[in-house]
Amino acid sequence: MAYTDLTLPDRPLKLTPGSISPPGAALFMVLVMLVIGGFLTWWQAPDIWRDWQISQNPVTVADSEIQNGQCTTRKAIFTDCEANVAYNYEGQRYESDIKLMFVDFHSGDYWVDVVISGDKPHLATLSLGVEKIWNRILMLAAFGLLFFGGAAAILWQRMRAGKASRALAQPSRMTLLPLQITNMQKLRGATQISYHDRDQPKPVLTTTLRKGEEPLMVWDDQGNGYGLGVRGTGSPLPALLDRSLTRIDLTDQERRDALALLDREEAARFGQSQHSEAAAKKTGGGFLRNLLTGLGVLLFFVLAALGWWLWYVTGSSNSHDPLGMEINAMMPEPINLWACGKLEERFGDQNAPFGCTKDDHVSWK
Repeated sequence: MAYTDLTLPDRPLKLTPGSISPPGAALFMVLVMLVIGGFLTWWQAPDIWRDWQISQNPVTVADSEIQNGQCTTRKAIFTDCEANVAYNYEGQRYESDIKLMFVDFHSGDYWVDVVISGDKPHLATLSLGVEKIWNRILMLAAFGLLFFGGAAAILWQRMRAGKASRALAQPSRMTLLPLQITNMQKLRGATQISYHDRDQPKPVLTTTLRKGEEPLMVWDDQGNGYGLGVRGTGSPLPALLDRSLTRIDLTDQERRDALALLDREEAARFGQSQHSEAAAKKTGGGFLRNLLTGLGVLLFFVLAALGWWLWYVTGSSNSHDPLGMEINAMMPEPINLWACGKLEERFGDQNAPFGCTKDDHVSWK
């Protein structure tokens, strides 16, 4: 251990049960994610399945009526549309209520037709629903991954933390290691701390200290503060120690000797006031680090989408690539027109792809 001369007794040790705890309100978060994910699936999946069937053999119905048609854009990009349609096909009258949701940067009105399945004429939608089918599938998949995947990740983390905590509560050989503290917050008098292995940023673990308890801190030569933790032979996950060393089953004499050593080290390196300032400085950077990580992930997906779009516009051999059409349709008008011009140079003898069509859904802009 580079930051302290503290050593543990050469015998099996154990920690207080619950030394690694699940994130606060974990079960509530799981419930919320499952409810939201289930609602979105119940709301959108049947309509997407209907329109997927229609897209396999679409037929535009001229003898049709669209009533109460309305599209609403929320959060600048999420658009949901609904309408009541009635149509005649092969001498029979049909009526249907249509609901759609997709991602789009479009402004202004949408011009649509009634489209039915040539195999199942009772299945009807708006032409917008067929045009945006991949958009809607990807959107629902993204929401499903976000909410159902998030719930699964929280449950997995909770189970893993519980298993590691039970393993640390059994006697085993333990080693000391520095832990990076990323967040500290007070919850009803207790202190909830998020941390991870200094050399392994994942997984981020959580522990809860009772009122009056503090984490055991150590410092490197540059004044950077770390929590002092232990890892047992039966657990791959580390646990954070408290400043009073009450979590680990030392004898009274071992505990007194260890605390005296820690007090001497703190006094020699920083003094009590500098110790408090360094701990506060180090624990305050977790939010910024998490924010930068999130922005980095977002930037990666944005660059990946732009790269795919540029390849689609300049080099793709398929003018109707589903993902390329969706990205191109969301581009601002000047960029969209430039891209459509490039596509028309190569595919001008074919029907225009979605995002490059006029109101007839066939001709190039």
